[in-house]
Amino acid sequence: MFRTGRLPHDPARLAAVPPHVMAAEAPAPLELPRPGLVWTPTLARNDVLASCCIAGLANSLRLWCLAYHQFDPLVSDDMLIAFFCECAGCDQTEAAMEAVPGLMMLDVLELAQRKGFDVGAQAPYVPEFRAIDPHDLAALRDAVANQTAYVGVTLYQADLRTPLNWFGAPVGPVDTGHCLTVPRYSASGFVDATWGQEVACDDAWLLGRVSEAYSVRWALAVA
Repeated sequence: MFRTGRLPHDPARLAAVPPHVMAAEAPAPLELPRPGLVWTPTLARNDVLASCCIAGLANSLRLWCLAYHQFDPLVSDDMLIAFFCECAGCDQTEAAMEAVPGLMMLDVLELAQRKGFDVGAQAPYVPEFRAIDPHDLAALRDAVANQTAYVGVTLYQADLRTPLNWFGAPVGPVDTGHCLTVPRYSASGFVDATWGQEVACDDAWLLGRVSEAYSVRWALAVA
C-alpha cells in the first residue's frame, strides 16, 4: 500500500527561500551511481500515514551522513512519528495520525531548522536549505552530488500502479502530491528514494512532475 502526503506549496513562501548555488569548486559529474551506497531508505510509516515529507527529510539526513561522513545515523521511527505529529499539530494516536492529509515541505524544513530534527542522536540535526528551480535538472544533479536533494512531485494515477514504472511524460489524471529524496543519478535519469525503496525514473518523468525542490545540507545543533 502506498500513501503520499505532500500538500501544495505556497508560491510566495517558496519565492522567499534563497536559491541554490551551483558548486563551482566541485562540479557535478555526468553520472553518480554511488555503488558504495548500500542502504534501505526510511519509510516512516508512509505506507499507512501521509508522512512522505518526514520520510524524505530522514532520507536526506541519512544520505548526507552516508555520502559525506561514511556513517548511517541511527534514526528512531518513534522520533520521526513524534516529529510528524508536531508538524501536523495532531495527537499521537492512530486515529488522529491517519486523519492527517499531509504536510507542506517548507513547514517541515522550517520546523527542523528552528527546533532541530531530533532522530534520537546525541543532538538534533539542523538543515540548511536552498530552493532549486524545478525545471533545472543540472542544478538538481548538483544538489545530489554535493548536498542532498529533497524533492516534491505531483503524481499521476498511473504512477501508483505496481510494479512502479516511472518513465516518460505524464499520462492520465493527477492523483496527489508526494515527497522523495534523490540518492543517485545517471546521464538520462535519477533514482528516487521513497516508500522504503529506490525507484528509477528518467528525466522526462521527473520534469513532468516536479513542483518544488530543495538542496539540503546538515549539521548537529549547537547548544
